[in-house]
Amino acid sequence: MKKKNVGTTALSSLLAITLAGLFTLAGTGFAATMATVDPLPSLDGDVAKPTAVAVDGAGRVYVAESLNNRVLILSQSGALLAKLTGPSKPISVAVDAAGRIYVGSALLGNVTVFDNNRNELFKLGGGDQEFGEPTDIDIDVDGLVYVTDKTNDTIRVYDGSGGFLRSIGSPGNGNGQLHQPISLAIDANALDASGQPAPELIVLDQQQLWDSYARTMIDGVRIQFFAMDGTFLRVQTKAIFGYDYNAGQLVKAQQVTVDNASRIYVTDTRLNRILVYNNTDTYLGFIDNEAAPLRTPMGLSLSATGRLYAASLQGGRVNVFGIDNYTAMDILPTALNFTATVNGYLPPPQEATISNSGKTEVAWSVQSDTPWLNLPATEGTLEAAMSGAVTVGAQQDGLEPGTYQGSITVSAPGMQEEVAVTLTVKDNPLLVDMASLSFTAIEGATPDVQLLNTITAEGDPLSWTASADQPWLTLSKTTGSAPDSVKVYASTASLTPDAYTATITFTNQTNGGTIPVEVALTIEPNTPVVAEVPALPQPGQAGVKAGGKNWRVTQPVGLAGTALNGVWGAGPNEVLAVGDAGAIVGFDGKDWTEVPSATTASLLSIWGSGDGNAFAVGDDGTVLHSENKVWSPVASGTTESLLDVWGAETSDILAVGFTGTIYDDTFSKTHDSGRLLRSIWAASPTAVFAVGESGAILSSDGGSWTPAPSVTTHWLNAIWGSSATDVFAVGENGSIVHFDGETYRKMDSGVNVALRGVFGNSPNDVYAVGDDGTVLHYDGTAWRIILAGGINLLDIWTSPQLIVAVGENGTILTGQAGAFPWYIINQNIALVGERQKAQQDKEAMKTTEKDQALPALNTPETR
Repeated sequence: MKKKNVGTTALSSLLAITLAGLFTLAGTGFAATMATVDPLPSLDGDVAKPTAVAVDGAGRVYVAESLNNRVLILSQSGALLAKLTGPSKPISVAVDAAGRIYVGSALLGNVTVFDNNRNELFKLGGGDQEFGEPTDIDIDVDGLVYVTDKTNDTIRVYDGSGGFLRSIGSPGNGNGQLHQPISLAIDANALDASGQPAPELIVLDQQQLWDSYARTMIDGVRIQFFAMDGTFLRVQTKAIFGYDYNAGQLVKAQQVTVDNASRIYVTDTRLNRILVYNNTDTYLGFIDNEAAPLRTPMGLSLSATGRLYAASLQGGRVNVFGIDNYTAMDILPTALNFTATVNGYLPPPQEATISNSGKTEVAWSVQSDTPWLNLPATEGTLEAAMSGAVTVGAQQDGLEPGTYQGSITVSAPGMQEEVAVTLTVKDNPLLVDMASLSFTAIEGATPDVQLLNTITAEGDPLSWTASADQPWLTLSKTTGSAPDSVKVYASTASLTPDAYTATITFTNQTNGGTIPVEVALTIEPNTPVVAEVPALPQPGQAGVKAGGKNWRVTQPVGLAGTALNGVWGAGPNEVLAVGDAGAIVGFDGKDWTEVPSATTASLLSIWGSGDGNAFAVGDDGTVLHSENKVWSPVASGTTESLLDVWGAETSDILAVGFTGTIYDDTFSKTHDSGRLLRSIWAASPTAVFAVGESGAILSSDGGSWTPAPSVTTHWLNAIWGSSATDVFAVGENGSIVHFDGETYRKMDSGVNVALRGVFGNSPNDVYAVGDDGTVLHYDGTAWRIILAGGINLLDIWTSPQLIVAVGENGTILTGQAGAFPWYIINQNIALVGERQKAQQDKEAMKTTEKDQALPALNTPETR
């Protein structure tokens, strides 16, 4: 009969099974029929010349190779787990319930015992030469060790500590005598005639007999049965020497084992088969594998799961057969590799697939040997021919960079498979070139911008995000791909002199992991330069005379608490100022009058061409246009705050945005400067200038933008010129830069406060205003302080007849030559309607959003 196995790729081989007959026995526990046998994949990956084989309680396979002086330890599926290289000429191997390994040496005549870590423990009996030739080893349920000593014609019995107890058999060919015994097996399931358990010792020896063919005495073969105490029970009459293998005769028997049904299996190195008998003298059939034939089968072992292993010496493999309702469990892959970043994202979980290639249900469990391995599910059940996944996770929390080895062990009754797990923990490949930053500034001034560079330690770009934990700290970008650069801005707005700290956190979006950059900000008190000049007069009080002008401060009713951020005029009879909460006020030469603005957003700058035509810009991309003195909103297409606006003509309008973007009159982006800009001014469409962070000055001929050589690191807040060859820029710490058409040079302002606005009438008549009520005048030779002390001034516009500066708290400063023409200044403005409501809402619901942004042009903090 031939049987084809179904369900495993390698099991499509045909197994030749010859049956000796089918019948029923009266006793229980004795198999009457040949086993159902399925050829399974051989173990051959690391096997070369197998001599003996054993299986432990976890399904691990131990293969002795006498020619290679080693014992291989394999998983059930054939993966090499370890090597035992100490024994000399190992010809027998066994494993006890504790996992101790017993190896018989033909060269030294000993049996050495190793622990489950392959450390030598002791040798049986007297050690070397205890045996003539220890050809087989078996261990009973009580831990007693039985050794077949071939050349001494006996079975020797030892306790679990290696102490000799007794011998079984005596030399000879009679029943109960032994002639060169070569193998033994313990049938723990044997029953006596009454059906009671009666374990038996099955011994395969080489009874001498007359060979009529060779006409000489030869070593034959027989199978004898003994009680466990050594009492002879019976002998097989079918398993005898002969050449009729169809009748179960043996030629060169080598090893014997027994299954749970008391069937006896014998390897024959001449027949290249495994012959099968029951224990009542019946030949059942033979086993071979046509796809992977047995070649000089030597050692033989049967696992508790019903897997029969045969050491095929010349085949260079261990043949495997499934007996009856055997169980089998495979797991793939046998190795998992995780890579993680220190403090980074957990590596994605992986799966190992458990397959039940046997014929009965398998209940499995899994455990790990290290705390960094995570197993969401630790047990399950698989029906025959089914598979399932074990999810394995790794977590690098608390682990330093390095390579870590671990494993998961999947266990089922009589089986155990191991998956090796490697976790490689790497340093965060995202690097930042500075571990800390330090800013220093005078109160109200903007510190110099600083730069952080993100770097990748690996070749591929890395995505990152960045955030700051304090509102006074802002980044030029919060996302990017390393390598990259990030500008860091610190604002002193609304901060008092003190020391402040913050943290910028970069997060590796590719691998996870964060990099902190500590930031320190020191704000020093502003100590204005002492000058013998008047301070700003108070609203409604008598004016002061300074610099040849009469100066007076007006605070229109309803504007208290409202910063006026920008001012522009077409002449002394047409002046407009804009501010927070959408405030717009106009001066007609006599009165300041509120103008409906159609917005409540803060307006930061204004420019016009006269005759009621003007543009105002502000927060959140707000743009207003006045035509015939009627203001209406213009769609800008951006939510970026617009900090300044200027036009050379009504059709050539330019604005600078919060992040340094320059917009044209259609509010399309014309240039991304890559730096923060605060002010823009044009002498003509082909002569445009913009200033901003850390002394940056850009110029354009109407096409491309060109950065100018830096002559200061201080922020520049405002720019104006009388022509393209006479341009003034003012900024932090009293900075003033002049351009004469060829060269940029620093000028001495005589002050150290932040200057917020600049305007003039000619190259020899220029004004600048700033913090602490500072007003400066340039006469073509030097800058002179005119006023100092008072409210912060944020912008200025001048004409030969009238100077107007605006600032915090609704302040309007006017300067005129000659006697005080008080009649032209009317501060009793009634702010009514929507503007008054917006102002009230602003006072009630004002937030710190503006303080959390970058320093913006024309605000109380920066202009």
